[in-house]
Amino acid sequence: MENEKDRFGETMRLVERAKEDIYFAERDLELLEKLRGQLRKVDKLEAETHCPKCPGNLESYTFQGFALDRCHE
Repeated sequence: MENEKDRFGETMRLVERAKEDIYFAERDLELLEKLRGQLRKVDKLEAETHCPKCPGNLESYTFQGFALDRCHE
């Protein structure tokens, strides 16, 4: 019988860990969405810059005051 109690206790600990992981995963998603909202595309009037690694074009963004170039390919 003691063995069965230990199994149940271990199951409860695993459930608690799973709930904790789900909670933090949801918080991470909320934070990512908030940060994505701060990413702003910059409209360039000049010719587009080509990506140094592939044939794609770089698009300019600002994020928290920093200028970023991003290739979508």
